[in-house]
Amino acid sequence: MIILVVIGILAGLAYPTYTEFVRRGQRAECRAALSAALQAQERYYTTNTTYTTDLGVAGYKTYSGDNAAVSACTLSAAACGTGITACVAVTSQTQKGDPDCPTYTLDTTNTRNTVATKCLR
Repeated sequence: MIILVVIGILAGLAYPTYTEFVRRGQRAECRAALSAALQAQERYYTTNTTYTTDLGVAGYKTYSGDNAAVSACTLSAAACGTGITACVAVTSQTQKGDPDCPTYTLDTTNTRNTVATKCLR
């Protein structure tokens, strides 16, 4: 009986640590996808002298992983306040329920939302 109690205590301590490591991995996946999407936007801008809100046209996908079913986040693009020809903001929306970093946005002028400042480290 004592062995079961000890195993229960160890499992109770290990599970929150494990879930935090999984969330960190998912955040890293989203950060990489966000950076890649912004790079695709810059390549698109080089040839078209404007950004686009359609990531597919810019040569990038709207999810972070190998396919949409297993990706950690989805991506979307929108024009900044100055207009699509001057700036585009890419937003990452987590799919796996990260309470600390549900969405974060980065634009082509390197402006971040307040959540992104914390989550993009």
